[in-house]
Amino acid sequence: MSKMLRNMVGAKHAILSEDLKRYLVQTILDQMHLSPLALNIQPILADYDHTLRLYPLPTALVLADKYDRYKLTYMGCHVFNPGTFSSNTPAFWMYKPAELNSEECVLDAPVDD
Repeated sequence: MSKMLRNMVGAKHAILSEDLKRYLVQTILDQMHLSPLALNIQPILADYDHTLRLYPLPTALVLADKYDRYKLTYMGCHVFNPGTFSSNTPAFWMYKPAELNSEECVLDAPVDD
């Protein structure tokens, strides 16, 4: 998300957080590549470029980075970001393939005094 924001053309201050998430997912899925940036911005070894392609379109895609947690479905592909794993809240995401949905699960951990 940070590389996409850094290289986005247009007014960044007028875009809402929900629109940024949709923009990222839409760009990745429309270009069918996990790294839809130009080669001078995000170099990719030509021998391994095929490993980043998303053809055929998957039913689920996990984009795990430091950005906020979110989930959305675009073109039949359920995309979610579990957020950072180093947060204070012990949580994980569970994906249900039969429902094409994911949900956040928060662990109730006892507080040590």
